[in-house]
Amino acid sequence: VSRFLSFAGDARISRRPIAVGGLLEDALRAAIPPGSPVQVDRRFAAEGPVVDADGDALREVFVNLVRNAFQATGGRGRLGVAAEESSGRVDVSVSDDGPGIPEEILPRLFQPFATTKADGTGLGLAICRRIIAGHDGTLDFETGKTGTTFRVRLPSSRTT
Repeated sequence: VSRFLSFAGDARISRRPIAVGGLLEDALRAAIPPGSPVQVDRRFAAEGPVVDADGDALREVFVNLVRNAFQATGGRGRLGVAAEESSGRVDVSVSDDGPGIPEEILPRLFQPFATTKADGTGLGLAICRRIIAGHDGTLDFETGKTGTTFRVRLPSSRTT
């Protein structure tokens, strides 16, 4: 949380070209315990797509999204992680087959201290959205009775 807060409070983002696929692999390793029975569907190349970003900040966003998805499955379900480049944008999605986000929290999902977890701070998604906005991107989601998908959209390094 302290690392997230330091990124969230710092308006100066140090950008350099970075492959999103490598960051996603890092996030999967950091967020999913070794030997976990969760099944991960990877749909991205390790060498791309490329964005101009603060790699540490973006990695933290992806770790948070993957960790949330893993927790939503109870550590036993399916996750999907994808990245693709299209029309000058890089779209990254993290999905799970968990129970979906409760309807009562949806209006405040990205607000600080909104959480459904007994041990959660409710800062993760608020900080993630702020980091992504600092990269001229967006963070949105879709949820239902089963499954949730978070989508990060960033400018491709080819357009910056």
